Amino acid sequence: MMARMGELILLRHGETEWSRSGRHTGRTDLPLTREGEAAAAALAPALAARPIRAAFTSPARRAVRTAILAGLTDAREDRDPPRSGPNGRAGTCGATASSPVTPTIPGRPSTRWPPGPTRCSAG
Repeated sequence: MMARMGELILLRHGETEWSRSGRHTGRTDLPLTREGEAAAAALAPALAARPIRAAFTSPARRAVRTAILAGLTDAREDRDPPRSGPNGRAGTCGATASSPVTPTIPGRPSTRWPPGPTRCSAG
């Protein structure tokens, strides 16, 4: 008999001023807007009804605050995220704090971001 697998629930941080305007938040440490805080808090009842064994968050203020407002008060901060990108920083190849966010079209797979060719250098 095969053991039943658990669920993996992923939450994105709530809205920040930059995400509201379509700017790539990247490694900035911006706080949540009031709307971002309200959206995070709205998740708490649904998450409280689930058997959550562990919760993890990045050390970014927006991520920690989202976890707390969503009721994940025991979330552990990952202070040493993996460095998997060609430039030694995960998920940052070609992205800058002023880059616009590429919209996602409902019902279609996510498009490559940023658009166009990307060249990364180590360092």
